[in-house]
Amino acid sequence: SFGQRFTTTPIHLITALSAVINGGHLLEPYLVQSVTDAEGNVVSYHEPKEVRQVISQETSDLVRSYMESVVNDPGGTGKNAKVEGYHIGGKTGSSQTLDSKDHIIVSFLGFAPADDPEIIVLVAFDSPQNVGSKSYPVTADGEYISGGNMAAPSAGDLIVEILDYLDY
Repeated sequence: SFGQRFTTTPIHLITALSAVINGGHLLEPYLVQSVTDAEGNVVSYHEPKEVRQVISQETSDLVRSYMESVVNDPGGTGKNAKVEGYHIGGKTGSSQTLDSKDHIIVSFLGFAPADDPEIIVLVAFDSPQNVGSKSYPVTADGEYISGGNMAAPSAGDLIVEILDYLDY
């Protein structure tokens, strides 16, 4: 979608998407789940906390399937995140900022495995330089400026690396 970015942070986006794809459960965000000492003992552990149910399981399942289509359908805006053998879902985005209408952020927010999400990745490009026109913005390399074109390929590659690391 296209919007105006006012105060949304990457944590806001990831928290919102998590609730949409995990059955509708809004969880309190945190950055570090556990801390261990030099001997491997857990010194601190953050237990996930549910804030509330924000959408139904049925709605979550439906939206998650739509987001998988964004990546898997040949006409989907996130098709550049698709990697054979992996089930990825996601959402592309372009956003104006308060600075100026010419200052945009393009992004891709993806998750996998799409049918039972374990990871979320956000890749964003802040103010890609447009050497084209306002109606057809392109980079100096001739790449069309959009989340699906610029951020989705990097997000797909990163998701695959993470899934492989986690042995999925």
